[in-house]
Amino acid sequence: MAEFEIKQVLYRAVADKDYGKYTLVKVPATDDVYGDYKLLAEAVNNHYKMYDTPMTQNALELATCQTLSNRNKLTAETKQTVAELVASIFKLHNKGQANYSNDESIRDSIDKWSRKAIAINALKSMLARGADLGSEKTLESLQSVIKESLQVGSAVSKFETVDLFNDDAEELTDKLSSIVEDSVPVGWKDLDAAMGGGLVKGDMGLVVAKSGFGKTQTLVNLAKMYITHSKQNVLYVALEERTSRMLQRFIQVIAQIGRNRLVTPDNKHLKAKGIESLLKAMHKAHAEGRVGGLELYKSRPHTVSITDLDQAIQSYGLKNGYYPDVLMIDYPDLMKNKNLQSNVSEYRADGMLYEQLRALAEQYNMILWVASQTNRTANESDIVTVYNIEGSKQKLNTVDLCISLNRTPKEFQNGFIRFYLDKVRYPDKIPSDNMIYMKVDKKYIGYLDETEADKANHKEILADANDDHFGKYRKASTKKNSEEAAKKIEEANKQLLKESL
Repeated sequence: MAEFEIKQVLYRAVADKDYGKYTLVKVPATDDVYGDYKLLAEAVNNHYKMYDTPMTQNALELATCQTLSNRNKLTAETKQTVAELVASIFKLHNKGQANYSNDESIRDSIDKWSRKAIAINALKSMLARGADLGSEKTLESLQSVIKESLQVGSAVSKFETVDLFNDDAEELTDKLSSIVEDSVPVGWKDLDAAMGGGLVKGDMGLVVAKSGFGKTQTLVNLAKMYITHSKQNVLYVALEERTSRMLQRFIQVIAQIGRNRLVTPDNKHLKAKGIESLLKAMHKAHAEGRVGGLELYKSRPHTVSITDLDQAIQSYGLKNGYYPDVLMIDYPDLMKNKNLQSNVSEYRADGMLYEQLRALAEQYNMILWVASQTNRTANESDIVTVYNIEGSKQKLNTVDLCISLNRTPKEFQNGFIRFYLDKVRYPDKIPSDNMIYMKVDKKYIGYLDETEADKANHKEILADANDDHFGKYRKASTKKNSEEAAKKIEEANKQLLKESL
Protein backbone atom coordinates (compact mmCIF):
# COMPACT_ATOMS: atom_id res chain seq x y z
CA MET A 1 0.00 0.00 0.00
CA ALA A 2 1.31 3.46 -0.93
CA GLU A 3 2.59 5.78 1.81
CA PHE A 4 -0.25 8.22 1.14
CA GLU A 5 -2.81 5.45 1.66
CA ILE A 6 -1.15 4.30 4.90
CA LYS A 7 -1.35 7.86 6.22
CA GLN A 8 -5.06 7.92 5.37
CA VAL A 9 -5.60 4.65 7.26
CA LEU A 10 -3.77 5.89 10.35
CA TYR A 11 -5.50 9.28 10.25
CA ARG A 12 -8.87 7.56 10.23
CA ALA A 13 -7.72 5.36 13.11
CA VAL A 14 -6.73 8.29 15.34
CA ALA A 15 -9.80 10.38 14.45
CA ASP A 16 -12.50 7.70 14.24
CA LYS A 17 -12.34 5.78 17.51
CA ASP A 18 -14.74 3.09 16.28
CA TYR A 19 -12.53 2.29 13.29
CA GLY A 20 -9.39 2.37 15.41
CA LYS A 21 -10.83 0.32 18.27
CA TYR A 22 -12.77 -2.32 16.34
CA THR A 23 -11.14 -2.61 12.91
CA LEU A 24 -7.50 -1.48 12.84
CA VAL A 25 -6.62 -3.54 15.94
CA LYS A 26 -7.32 -6.67 13.87
CA VAL A 27 -4.57 -5.73 11.41
CA PRO A 28 -1.04 -6.74 12.56
CA ALA A 29 1.44 -3.89 12.96
CA THR A 30 4.19 -5.37 10.78
CA ASP A 31 6.79 -3.95 8.40
CA ASP A 32 5.18 -5.50 5.32
CA VAL A 33 1.83 -3.86 6.19
CA TYR A 34 2.90 -0.41 7.43
CA GLY A 35 6.53 0.07 6.37
CA ASP A 36 7.98 3.22 8.00
CA TYR A 37 4.70 3.72 9.90
CA LYS A 38 4.88 0.39 11.76
CA LEU A 39 5.71 1.86 15.18
CA LEU A 40 2.93 4.42 14.81
CA ALA A 41 0.45 1.63 14.06
CA GLU A 42 1.65 -0.21 17.18
CA ALA A 43 1.06 2.92 19.26
CA VAL A 44 -2.45 3.36 17.85
CA ASN A 45 -3.35 -0.28 18.55
CA ASN A 46 -2.01 -0.07 22.11
CA HIS A 47 -3.92 3.18 22.70
CA TYR A 48 -7.29 1.61 21.81
CA LYS A 49 -6.62 -1.40 24.01
CA MET A 50 -6.64 0.99 26.99
CA TYR A 51 -8.75 3.98 25.94
CA ASP A 52 -12.05 4.69 24.23
CA THR A 53 -11.17 8.17 22.94
CA PRO A 54 -9.49 9.47 19.76
CA MET A 55 -5.72 9.74 19.87
CA THR A 56 -4.09 13.19 19.92
CA GLN A 57 -0.98 14.17 17.96
CA ASN A 58 1.08 14.53 21.15
CA ALA A 59 -0.11 11.17 22.46
CA LEU A 60 0.87 9.37 19.23
CA GLU A 61 4.28 11.04 19.13
CA LEU A 62 5.01 10.35 22.81
CA ALA A 63 3.85 6.72 22.65
CA THR A 64 6.00 6.02 19.58
CA CYS A 65 9.06 7.67 21.12
CA GLN A 66 8.49 5.65 24.30
CA THR A 67 8.56 2.43 22.26
CA LEU A 68 11.84 3.49 20.66
CA SER A 69 13.24 4.36 24.09
CA ASN A 70 12.25 0.94 25.47
CA ARG A 71 14.15 -0.64 22.58
CA ASN A 72 17.18 1.65 23.04
CA LYS A 73 16.62 3.19 19.63
CA LEU A 74 15.56 6.71 20.59
CA THR A 75 18.00 9.29 19.26
CA ALA A 76 17.65 12.91 18.22
CA GLU A 77 17.39 11.70 14.63
CA THR A 78 14.71 9.03 15.23
CA LYS A 79 12.77 11.44 17.43
CA GLN A 80 12.72 13.99 14.60
CA THR A 81 11.63 11.32 12.11
CA VAL A 82 8.72 10.30 14.38
CA ALA A 83 7.64 13.94 14.75
CA GLU A 84 7.62 14.38 10.96
CA LEU A 85 5.68 11.16 10.32
CA VAL A 86 3.08 11.98 12.97
CA ALA A 87 2.71 15.55 11.66
CA SER A 88 2.17 14.24 8.11
CA ILE A 89 -0.77 12.16 9.37
CA PHE A 90 -2.41 14.92 11.39
CA LYS A 91 -2.10 17.41 8.52
CA LEU A 92 -4.91 15.49 6.87
CA HIS A 93 -7.45 17.03 9.26
CA ASN A 94 -6.69 20.53 7.96
CA LYS A 95 -9.41 22.19 5.93
CA GLY A 96 -8.99 21.47 2.24
CA GLN A 97 -7.17 18.16 2.77
CA ALA A 98 -8.97 15.15 1.29
CA ASN A 99 -9.60 12.44 3.86
CA TYR A 100 -12.12 9.73 4.75
CA SER A 101 -14.53 12.23 6.35
CA ASN A 102 -14.99 14.34 3.21
CA ASP A 103 -14.16 11.93 0.40
CA GLU A 104 -16.27 8.80 0.03
CA SER A 105 -13.75 7.15 -2.33
CA ILE A 106 -11.01 7.41 0.32
CA ARG A 107 -13.32 5.85 2.93
CA ASP A 108 -14.16 3.01 0.52
CA SER A 109 -10.45 2.43 -0.23
CA ILE A 110 -9.66 2.23 3.49
CA ASP A 111 -12.52 -0.26 4.04
CA LYS A 112 -11.30 -2.38 1.11
CA TRP A 113 -7.73 -2.33 2.46
CA SER A 114 -8.98 -3.28 5.93
CA ARG A 115 -11.01 -6.25 4.67
CA LYS A 116 -8.07 -7.58 2.72
CA ALA A 117 -5.53 -7.04 5.53
CA ILE A 118 -7.72 -8.77 8.15
CA ALA A 119 -8.40 -11.80 5.92
CA ILE A 120 -4.74 -12.20 4.89
CA ASN A 121 -3.59 -11.90 8.50
CA ALA A 122 -6.00 -14.64 9.58
CA LEU A 123 -4.77 -16.98 6.85
CA LYS A 124 -1.10 -16.27 7.66
CA SER A 125 -1.70 -16.90 11.36
CA MET A 126 -3.28 -20.29 10.65
CA LEU A 127 -0.44 -21.30 8.35
CA ALA A 128 2.15 -20.17 10.91
CA ARG A 129 0.47 -22.32 13.56
CA GLY A 130 0.54 -25.30 11.21
CA ALA A 131 -3.24 -25.51 11.18
CA ASP A 132 -4.73 -28.33 9.16
CA LEU A 133 -6.55 -26.53 6.34
CA GLY A 134 -8.36 -29.74 5.58
CA SER A 135 -10.00 -29.95 9.00
CA GLU A 136 -13.58 -28.79 9.43
CA LYS A 137 -12.76 -26.80 12.58
CA THR A 138 -9.98 -24.81 10.83
CA LEU A 139 -12.18 -24.09 7.82
CA GLU A 140 -15.03 -22.92 10.07
CA SER A 141 -12.65 -20.62 11.93
CA LEU A 142 -11.27 -19.22 8.66
CA GLN A 143 -14.79 -18.77 7.31
CA SER A 144 -15.78 -16.83 10.45
CA VAL A 145 -12.81 -14.45 10.14
CA ILE A 146 -13.41 -13.85 6.44
CA LYS A 147 -17.09 -13.22 7.09
CA GLU A 148 -16.17 -10.70 9.78
CA SER A 149 -13.67 -8.95 7.51
CA LEU A 150 -16.23 -8.66 4.70
CA GLN A 151 -18.52 -6.74 7.04
CA VAL A 152 -16.01 -3.88 7.35
CA GLY A 153 -17.59 -0.93 5.54
CA SER A 154 -20.47 -3.06 4.23
CA ALA A 155 -24.15 -2.34 4.67
CA VAL A 156 -24.23 -4.84 7.55
CA SER A 157 -21.67 -2.80 9.49
CA LYS A 158 -24.02 0.20 9.39
CA PHE A 159 -26.52 -1.62 11.61
CA GLU A 160 -26.33 -2.38 15.29
CA THR A 161 -28.00 -5.77 15.60
CA VAL A 162 -29.73 -7.16 18.68
CA ASP A 163 -31.35 -10.59 18.98
CA LEU A 164 -33.70 -10.34 21.95
CA PHE A 165 -34.17 -14.12 22.35
CA ASN A 166 -30.68 -15.38 21.53
CA ASP A 167 -28.16 -12.72 22.59
CA ASP A 168 -26.52 -13.11 26.01
CA ALA A 169 -28.81 -11.75 28.75
CA GLU A 170 -25.92 -9.98 30.50
CA GLU A 171 -24.90 -8.22 27.25
CA LEU A 172 -28.47 -7.10 26.63
CA THR A 173 -28.68 -5.77 30.18
CA ASP A 174 -25.45 -3.80 29.60
CA LYS A 175 -27.03 -2.23 26.51
CA LEU A 176 -30.01 -1.12 28.60
CA SER A 177 -27.69 0.52 31.12
CA SER A 178 -27.10 3.36 28.66
CA ILE A 179 -30.64 4.57 29.40
CA VAL A 180 -29.35 5.71 32.78
CA GLU A 181 -25.62 6.11 32.18
CA ASP A 182 -25.87 8.29 29.05
CA SER A 183 -28.68 10.50 30.38
CA VAL A 184 -27.35 13.97 31.20
CA PRO A 185 -29.49 16.31 33.33
CA VAL A 186 -29.57 19.99 32.46
CA GLY A 187 -30.01 20.94 36.11
CA TRP A 188 -33.41 22.63 35.81
CA LYS A 189 -35.71 20.50 37.93
CA ASP A 190 -38.98 20.69 35.97
CA LEU A 191 -37.37 20.35 32.53
CA ASP A 192 -35.28 17.35 33.64
CA ALA A 193 -38.39 15.76 35.16
CA ALA A 194 -40.28 16.18 31.88
CA MET A 195 -37.44 14.44 30.00
CA GLY A 196 -37.13 11.60 32.47
CA GLY A 197 -33.76 12.80 33.73
CA GLY A 198 -32.34 14.58 30.70
CA LEU A 199 -31.39 14.06 27.08
CA VAL A 200 -29.22 11.04 26.26
CA LYS A 201 -25.94 11.21 24.33
CA GLY A 202 -26.91 11.16 20.64
CA ASP A 203 -30.20 13.02 21.25
CA MET A 204 -31.09 16.37 19.66
CA GLY A 205 -32.87 19.33 21.27
CA LEU A 206 -34.42 22.33 19.50
CA VAL A 207 -35.14 25.83 20.84
CA VAL A 208 -37.75 27.85 18.92
CA ALA A 209 -38.33 31.59 19.36
CA LYS A 210 -39.16 34.84 17.62
CA SER A 211 -36.33 37.02 16.32
CA GLY A 212 -34.54 38.70 19.23
CA PHE A 213 -36.58 36.70 21.74
CA GLY A 214 -33.76 34.81 23.44
CA LYS A 215 -32.65 31.83 21.32
CA THR A 216 -28.95 32.54 21.86
CA GLN A 217 -29.39 33.40 25.53
CA THR A 218 -31.30 30.15 26.08
CA LEU A 219 -28.53 28.11 24.41
CA VAL A 220 -25.94 29.97 26.50
CA ASN A 221 -27.88 29.17 29.68
CA LEU A 222 -28.19 25.52 28.64
CA ALA A 223 -24.44 25.42 28.01
CA LYS A 224 -23.79 26.97 31.42
CA MET A 225 -25.93 24.34 33.15
CA TYR A 226 -24.22 21.44 31.34
CA ILE A 227 -20.81 22.90 32.26
CA THR A 228 -21.49 23.75 35.90
CA HIS A 229 -24.18 21.25 36.94
CA SER A 230 -23.22 18.11 34.99
CA LYS A 231 -19.52 18.96 34.36
CA GLN A 232 -19.83 18.33 30.63
CA ASN A 233 -17.53 19.60 27.87
CA VAL A 234 -19.43 21.88 25.49
CA LEU A 235 -18.55 22.91 21.93
CA TYR A 236 -20.54 26.01 20.94
CA VAL A 237 -20.71 26.94 17.24
CA ALA A 238 -21.80 30.56 16.69
CA LEU A 239 -22.76 31.63 13.17
CA GLU A 240 -24.22 35.07 13.83
CA GLU A 241 -23.09 36.74 17.07
CA ARG A 242 -19.68 38.40 17.36
CA THR A 243 -17.02 36.50 19.32
CA SER A 244 -16.65 39.30 21.86
CA ARG A 245 -20.41 39.38 22.50
CA MET A 246 -20.52 35.61 22.96
CA LEU A 247 -17.59 35.73 25.40
CA GLN A 248 -19.38 38.41 27.37
CA ARG A 249 -22.57 36.33 27.52
CA PHE A 250 -20.74 33.22 28.69
CA ILE A 251 -18.66 35.00 31.32
CA GLN A 252 -21.69 36.79 32.74
CA VAL A 253 -23.93 33.71 32.84
CA ILE A 254 -21.30 31.28 34.14
CA ALA A 255 -19.96 33.70 36.77
CA GLN A 256 -23.48 35.09 37.46
CA ILE A 257 -22.36 38.70 37.27
CA GLY A 258 -23.73 41.87 35.72
CA ARG A 259 -22.15 43.80 32.88
CA ASN A 260 -20.93 46.42 35.37
CA ARG A 261 -18.31 43.89 36.54
CA LEU A 262 -16.79 43.83 33.05
CA VAL A 263 -16.88 47.45 31.86
CA THR A 264 -16.63 50.92 33.38
CA PRO A 265 -19.82 52.96 33.97
CA ASP A 266 -19.20 55.03 30.84
CA ASN A 267 -18.96 51.79 28.76
CA LYS A 268 -15.62 52.93 27.32
CA HIS A 269 -13.12 50.70 29.12
CA LEU A 270 -12.83 47.08 30.21
CA LYS A 271 -12.11 46.29 33.83
CA ALA A 272 -9.18 44.20 32.63
CA LYS A 273 -7.66 43.21 35.99
CA GLY A 274 -11.00 42.08 37.36
CA ILE A 275 -11.75 40.06 34.23
CA GLU A 276 -8.34 38.37 34.31
CA SER A 277 -8.83 37.39 37.96
CA LEU A 278 -12.28 36.05 37.16
CA LEU A 279 -11.00 34.01 34.21
CA LYS A 280 -8.14 32.58 36.29
CA ALA A 281 -10.66 31.44 38.91
CA MET A 282 -12.71 29.77 36.16
CA HIS A 283 -9.57 28.09 34.78
CA LYS A 284 -8.75 26.76 38.25
CA ALA A 285 -12.26 25.36 38.70
CA HIS A 286 -11.95 23.56 35.36
CA ALA A 287 -8.46 22.22 36.14
CA GLU A 288 -9.74 20.84 39.45
CA GLY A 289 -12.68 19.14 37.72
CA ARG A 290 -15.32 21.26 39.44
CA VAL A 291 -16.74 22.39 36.08
CA GLY A 292 -16.67 21.07 32.53
CA GLY A 293 -15.13 22.81 29.53
CA LEU A 294 -16.28 25.28 26.89
CA GLU A 295 -14.88 25.96 23.43
CA LEU A 296 -16.40 28.57 21.11
CA TYR A 297 -16.08 28.16 17.34
CA LYS A 298 -17.15 31.30 15.44
CA SER A 299 -17.77 31.52 11.71
CA ARG A 300 -19.68 33.68 9.24
CA PRO A 301 -23.25 32.83 8.15
CA HIS A 302 -23.68 30.42 5.22
CA THR A 303 -20.02 29.33 5.12
CA VAL A 304 -20.03 26.23 7.38
CA SER A 305 -21.30 22.98 5.86
CA ILE A 306 -21.92 19.58 7.45
CA THR A 307 -18.49 18.47 6.20
CA ASP A 308 -16.83 21.53 7.79
CA LEU A 309 -18.63 20.84 11.06
CA ASP A 310 -17.56 17.18 10.98
CA GLN A 311 -13.92 18.21 10.52
CA ALA A 312 -14.21 20.79 13.31
CA ILE A 313 -15.44 18.07 15.68
CA GLN A 314 -12.57 15.82 14.60
CA SER A 315 -10.08 18.65 15.20
CA TYR A 316 -11.58 19.14 18.67
CA GLY A 317 -11.20 15.42 19.39
CA LEU A 318 -7.65 15.22 18.10
CA LYS A 319 -6.61 18.26 20.16
CA ASN A 320 -8.29 17.21 23.41
CA GLY A 321 -8.24 13.43 23.17
CA TYR A 322 -12.03 13.26 23.51
CA TYR A 323 -15.08 14.54 21.66
CA PRO A 324 -17.41 17.16 23.14
CA ASP A 325 -20.21 15.89 25.37
CA VAL A 326 -22.54 18.60 24.11
CA LEU A 327 -22.59 20.40 20.75
CA MET A 328 -24.61 23.61 20.32
CA ILE A 329 -25.24 25.27 16.95
CA ASP A 330 -26.52 28.84 16.91
CA TYR A 331 -28.15 28.22 14.49
CA PRO A 332 -28.46 25.65 11.60
CA ASP A 333 -30.56 28.00 9.42
CA LEU A 334 -27.31 29.96 8.96
CA MET A 335 -25.27 26.94 7.84
CA LYS A 336 -24.29 26.27 4.24
CA ASN A 337 -26.93 23.75 3.22
CA LYS A 338 -25.64 21.74 0.26
CA ASN A 339 -28.95 19.85 0.16
CA LEU A 340 -30.40 22.91 -1.58
CA GLN A 341 -28.38 21.90 -4.63
CA SER A 342 -30.48 18.75 -4.87
CA ASN A 343 -33.82 18.70 -6.62
CA VAL A 344 -35.80 19.03 -3.37
CA SER A 345 -37.90 21.75 -1.77
CA GLU A 346 -36.35 24.23 0.67
CA TYR A 347 -38.30 22.64 3.53
CA ARG A 348 -37.04 19.16 2.63
CA ALA A 349 -33.47 20.48 2.35
CA ASP A 350 -33.78 21.90 5.87
CA GLY A 351 -35.12 18.57 7.10
CA MET A 352 -32.20 16.74 5.46
CA LEU A 353 -29.75 19.12 7.17
CA TYR A 354 -31.33 18.37 10.56
CA GLU A 355 -31.09 14.63 9.82
CA GLN A 356 -27.39 15.01 9.01
CA LEU A 357 -26.83 16.95 12.23
CA ARG A 358 -28.61 14.25 14.18
CA ALA A 359 -26.36 11.64 12.55
CA LEU A 360 -23.29 13.61 13.70
CA ALA A 361 -24.59 13.64 17.26
CA GLU A 362 -25.01 9.87 17.17
CA GLN A 363 -21.64 9.29 15.48
CA TYR A 364 -19.72 11.26 18.10
CA ASN A 365 -22.03 10.33 21.00
CA MET A 366 -22.89 13.95 21.83
CA ILE A 367 -26.02 15.76 22.95
CA LEU A 368 -26.89 18.29 20.24
CA TRP A 369 -28.82 21.52 20.78
CA VAL A 370 -29.90 23.81 17.92
CA ALA A 371 -32.18 26.83 17.55
CA SER A 372 -34.66 27.98 14.91
CA GLN A 373 -36.50 31.22 14.31
CA THR A 374 -40.28 31.59 13.99
CA ASN A 375 -42.05 33.20 11.05
CA ARG A 376 -44.58 36.04 11.10
CA THR A 377 -47.43 33.80 12.25
CA ALA A 378 -45.83 33.78 15.72
CA ASN A 379 -46.78 37.45 16.17
CA GLU A 380 -50.46 36.47 15.97
CA SER A 381 -50.21 33.48 18.32
CA ASP A 382 -51.05 33.54 22.02
CA ILE A 383 -48.58 30.66 22.50
CA VAL A 384 -45.55 30.32 20.22
CA THR A 385 -44.91 26.72 19.14
CA VAL A 386 -42.69 24.91 16.67
CA TYR A 387 -45.50 25.17 14.13
CA ASN A 388 -44.64 28.86 13.82
CA ILE A 389 -41.42 28.00 11.97
CA GLU A 390 -41.06 27.22 8.28
CA GLY A 391 -40.78 23.52 7.51
CA SER A 392 -41.80 22.74 11.08
CA LYS A 393 -42.73 19.11 10.42
CA GLN A 394 -39.39 18.34 8.76
CA LYS A 395 -37.46 19.70 11.74
CA LEU A 396 -39.74 18.37 14.48
CA ASN A 397 -39.53 14.80 13.13
CA THR A 398 -35.77 14.82 13.70
CA VAL A 399 -35.46 16.11 17.26
CA ASP A 400 -36.07 14.40 20.61
CA LEU A 401 -37.00 17.55 22.50
CA CYS A 402 -38.43 20.83 21.26
CA ILE A 403 -39.11 23.85 23.45
CA SER A 404 -40.63 27.14 22.29
CA LEU A 405 -39.91 30.34 24.22
CA ASN A 406 -42.94 32.32 25.44
CA ARG A 407 -43.31 35.46 27.52
CA THR A 408 -45.64 38.44 27.77
CA PRO A 409 -44.32 42.00 28.14
CA LYS A 410 -45.18 41.84 31.85
CA GLU A 411 -43.26 38.57 32.23
CA PHE A 412 -40.25 40.18 30.56
CA GLN A 413 -40.42 43.21 32.83
CA ASN A 414 -40.62 41.07 35.96
CA GLY A 415 -37.97 38.50 34.96
CA PHE A 416 -39.96 35.42 33.91
CA ILE A 417 -40.10 33.15 30.85
CA ARG A 418 -41.94 29.98 29.83
CA PHE A 419 -40.83 26.94 27.81
CA TYR A 420 -43.63 25.33 25.83
CA LEU A 421 -42.91 21.62 25.34
CA ASP A 422 -43.71 21.01 21.67
CA LYS A 423 -42.22 17.52 21.70
CA VAL A 424 -40.64 15.18 24.23
CA ARG A 425 -39.74 11.86 22.63
CA TYR A 426 -39.46 10.05 25.96
CA PRO A 427 -41.87 11.97 28.21
CA ASP A 428 -42.10 11.51 31.94
CA LYS A 429 -43.61 14.19 34.16
CA ILE A 430 -45.15 16.52 31.59
CA PRO A 431 -47.12 19.48 33.04
CA SER A 432 -50.82 19.54 32.11
CA ASP A 433 -50.34 22.80 30.15
CA ASN A 434 -47.03 21.62 28.59
CA MET A 435 -45.32 24.66 30.14
CA ILE A 436 -42.07 24.88 32.09
CA TYR A 437 -42.02 28.10 34.16
CA MET A 438 -38.63 29.75 34.73
CA LYS A 439 -37.30 32.72 36.67
CA VAL A 440 -34.82 35.04 34.91
CA ASP A 441 -32.13 36.87 36.86
CA LYS A 442 -32.13 40.15 34.95
CA LYS A 443 -28.64 41.08 36.18
CA TYR A 444 -26.95 38.50 33.92
CA ILE A 445 -30.00 37.04 32.06
CA GLY A 446 -29.63 33.71 33.82
CA TYR A 447 -32.44 31.14 33.92
CA LEU A 448 -33.30 29.65 37.30
CA ASP A 449 -35.77 27.17 38.78
CA GLU A 450 -38.65 29.04 40.39
CA THR A 451 -39.06 29.17 44.15
CA GLU A 452 -42.56 28.88 45.64
CA ALA A 453 -42.68 32.68 45.91
CA ASP A 454 -41.59 32.98 42.27
CA LYS A 455 -44.34 30.60 41.19
CA ALA A 456 -47.01 32.62 42.99
CA ASN A 457 -45.69 35.86 41.52
CA HIS A 458 -45.47 34.37 38.01
CA LYS A 459 -49.02 33.05 38.25
CA GLU A 460 -50.31 36.47 39.33
CA ILE A 461 -48.50 38.21 36.45
CA LEU A 462 -50.00 35.79 33.93
CA ALA A 463 -53.47 36.28 35.41
CA ASP A 464 -53.08 40.06 35.05
CA ALA A 465 -51.87 39.61 31.48
CA ASN A 466 -54.93 37.50 30.67
CA ASP A 467 -57.21 40.12 32.22
CA ASP A 468 -55.54 42.79 30.09
CA HIS A 469 -55.87 40.62 27.00
CA PHE A 470 -59.54 39.91 27.50
CA GLY A 471 -60.20 43.46 28.71
CA LYS A 472 -58.95 44.77 25.38
CA TYR A 473 -61.14 42.24 23.63
CA ARG A 474 -64.19 43.33 25.64
CA LYS A 475 -63.48 47.01 24.92
CA ALA A 476 -63.09 46.29 21.22
CA SER A 477 -66.25 44.19 21.24
CA THR A 478 -68.25 46.93 23.05
CA LYS A 479 -67.04 49.57 20.62
CA LYS A 480 -67.98 47.39 17.70
CA ASN A 481 -71.50 46.78 19.08
CA SER A 482 -72.00 50.51 19.68
CA GLU A 483 -70.98 51.34 16.14
CA GLU A 484 -73.36 48.73 14.72
CA ALA A 485 -76.20 50.05 16.89
CA ALA A 486 -75.58 53.64 15.80
CA LYS A 487 -75.58 52.56 12.18
CA LYS A 488 -78.90 50.75 12.55
CA ILE A 489 -80.47 53.79 14.29
CA GLU A 490 -79.26 56.03 11.49
CA GLU A 491 -80.74 53.71 8.87
CA ALA A 492 -84.05 53.54 10.76
CA ASN A 493 -84.23 57.35 10.98
CA LYS A 494 -83.61 57.65 7.28
CA GLN A 495 -86.37 55.15 6.58
CA LEU A 496 -88.82 57.02 8.85
CA LEU A 497 -87.91 60.30 7.17
CA LYS A 498 -88.52 58.80 3.74
CA GLU A 499 -91.89 57.41 4.77
CA SER A 500 -93.02 60.77 6.22
CA LEU A 501 -92.35 62.63 2.94
